[in-house]
Amino acid sequence: MLYPELKVKVISLAQESVTIRRMERRLRKQRARASKPEHIEEHQRHLDSLHAHRVHQVRGESRLSHLAYGFLRGVPYRKMEQVVRKNNEPDWERLESMVSRFGGRRNPGEVERWRLVPSQREQVCPLLDVV
Repeated sequence: MLYPELKVKVISLAQESVTIRRMERRLRKQRARASKPEHIEEHQRHLDSLHAHRVHQVRGESRLSHLAYGFLRGVPYRKMEQVVRKNNEPDWERLESMVSRFGGRRNPGEVERWRLVPSQREQVCPLLDVV
């Protein structure tokens, strides 16, 4: 297996997301059954905290881990993410540090070149990918 530490990270982040989602469901049920306003507020506070952690920390880290794993395995960036919305670019510096941490020494700018290489489809039909 290539890059087992990074693969473990990808798997554990996916499992963390599943576990948080389960906990969110439990808290929603408990909130619905709660009778005292202070219990409802407490459940809502925990629910908001878990949701924010899953969406803002775990999701972003999971995306970067997948991209780093794909980069190290030689998968083209355009194959991994066909469409990226405006203001939703990955954190390229963080990705580069993750690649160097899990993949050993790399040439500076290698990740930059990787993300700018057009896909085979873009090379053949450049007008099809204009959004």
